[in-house]
Amino acid sequence: MTDATDHRAAKNGEVCLGVISEVGFGLRDVGQPVLWFTVHTDENWASLQVFTVGEAVQIIKDYGVRDVRDLDGKPVWVRKDGPIMTFERAWKR
Repeated sequence: MTDATDHRAAKNGEVCLGVISEVGFGLRDVGQPVLWFTVHTDENWASLQVFTVGEAVQIIKDYGVRDVRDLDGKPVWVRKDGPIMTFERAWKR
């Protein structure tokens, strides 16, 4: 039996709140500049998110940060589709 709040019991396409960590900006393994961070939705569920420069600029603007490292600890909305988690939008007050 799973708890009603368990992320694995969620329906596909559900949008939920996560926390950003492990933020970086650079080339990684894709040969072009990218923004990346990990999103944790609970203690046992996390996903690496990678963004193009254009997407990164929008995320930086949405959060109003001066340095991408300031994204660390920020809340974020993500969509869960089975085992796949994707960035949905910045969390705004």
